[in-house]
Amino acid sequence: MSNTPAPERSAPAIDGNATPGIVPELMTTKETARLVNCGERTLWRWSRSGVAPPPIKINGTLVRYQRSVMMKWIADGCSRVDGKGAGR
Repeated sequence: MSNTPAPERSAPAIDGNATPGIVPELMTTKETARLVNCGERTLWRWSRSGVAPPPIKINGTLVRYQRSVMMKWIADGCSRVDGKGAGR
């Protein structure tokens, strides 16, 4: 057994490029839509209507989705974030 360190694993990037050890917390609308397997307009509609978590705005104009929030939403079964529709 050698003392050579294991090679760093590249984080799978949504855009197809892998960066060793780096997984961005903030994702664009395009990246997030690809993650949840829907179109960008559908993601916007879901976010505005309370189906999906809303994005955050940076400097009032730049829109980003938080990876951890989206991953938790997916893990929780993509249930509405606004609480509507429960018990139907």
